[in-house]
Amino acid sequence: MPDDFWNTAHEDREKIELDEWWERPFIVTQGYDEESYEEFCARMESNVDETEDEYNERVAKQKKSWHSHWPTGIRYDVYILDGGAWDRPTAKGKVGSLEEALEIGKKLN
Repeated sequence: MPDDFWNTAHEDREKIELDEWWERPFIVTQGYDEESYEEFCARMESNVDETEDEYNERVAKQKKSWHSHWPTGIRYDVYILDGGAWDRPTAKGKVGSLEEALEIGKKLN
């Protein structure tokens, strides 16, 4: 994807980008990313207000919730660059299988 694809006003996009992406549905996959407590602390710098045990408990709940919604561990996000948002692609659906995502994309064509 072009640089700044997710945060560029459409009138500022190059013609080639619009020719390649405008009104063409696409799928982005999202997995559940795990982060250790140490990585979390490093990323948050000094803004950590939970112990390692509290963090691990929270993360375990989040992971369980993620997998209850996306049993394969992957979420398929369907987008289209269509002007629904002024500076980014429009989200059209978040589903648990590639087949469902493809069906959404077919309906957008």
